[in-house]
Amino acid sequence: QEIATRWIATNLAYYQRTHKLVEKYDVSASATQASSAGGGEYPLQDGFGWTNGVLRVLLRMYPRAAAAQGTQASSDAAASAP
Repeated sequence: QEIATRWIATNLAYYQRTHKLVEKYDVSASATQASSAGGGEYPLQDGFGWTNGVLRVLLRMYPRAAAAQGTQASSDAAASAP
């Protein structure tokens, strides 16, 4: 549950700042300092499928974690994920 709520917080904090969801996040910092991560075989992608899907599932499983980040950001992020 702790990992899931941290994942939600990181996604929503980044979404609040940039208005987009991305494929990779640097989770070594606090959620309020969430940033995208680099590396890999190709450039960072906005709205990557597995990231969107995992966030939607976790938002349903842990709604209190989403509420802690602010209802507008969590509603917007959930709506933008396919």
